[in-house]
Amino acid sequence: MSRPHSSRGSVPEVPSITSSSAVRQERPPPGRLAVGVDDGQPPWLIGVRRRIIADGALRVVSQRRAAILVVLVDDGAGPRVLLTRRADHLHYLPGAITFPGGSLEVTDGGPVAAALREAEEEIALDPASVDVLGRFPDRTTADKRFVVTPVIAWTRHLHLAAAPSPDEVSGVGLIPLADLSALLGRGQPTRICFDISTPGRPGTTLEGPVPPMTAALLVEIAAACESDRSSDASPAG
Repeated sequence: MSRPHSSRGSVPEVPSITSSSAVRQERPPPGRLAVGVDDGQPPWLIGVRRRIIADGALRVVSQRRAAILVVLVDDGAGPRVLLTRRADHLHYLPGAITFPGGSLEVTDGGPVAAALREAEEEIALDPASVDVLGRFPDRTTADKRFVVTPVIAWTRHLHLAAAPSPDEVSGVGLIPLADLSALLGRGQPTRICFDISTPGRPGTTLEGPVPPMTAALLVEIAAACESDRSSDASPAG
């Protein structure tokens, strides 16, 4: 699952979004919007784009709202997804393998801006280095504390402007989708361990428990990408 938490590395202290702010339209985020445009995107993204929901007002919910950023990377080394390991000292999901993200703040204006802001704070992701495809349908964390919006982005040139924040994460890695597909074929994982390629930090390991929501989302993404790679490889007729 992804980690709904504050940018200060503790259990979210941000007040719940009120009904009026929960249904307002989201302001344009700092990342580049790429919905409905091919823009040189690789074929394996087709299945992911089919799952993007129409942009619009957020439904009112009683739980706190959070957003996560799912970054898909295709830089010549094959399709990969960015995952993080939460810092061990955090109160919420310590040491868990998740996507960057956290609680919506009133000033965010919506989940896309929140996901990009959290990724920049946690791992120094340059928002201008990714194209935002849109968002997947909301889902609820296993403990029912948060309603989470997955924001989907992709890039050929991932750029982390600085070292990840040790207050937030203890590891960042790009995991090959092929490796994930092999693992996820055996069901939703509860723990993963990968030798990872991290920008500026090669030869490290990303290991930790995988919360249920993160596991389910990884299954969904891997299946979407794999289905289109399989159809591309199938003979015509």
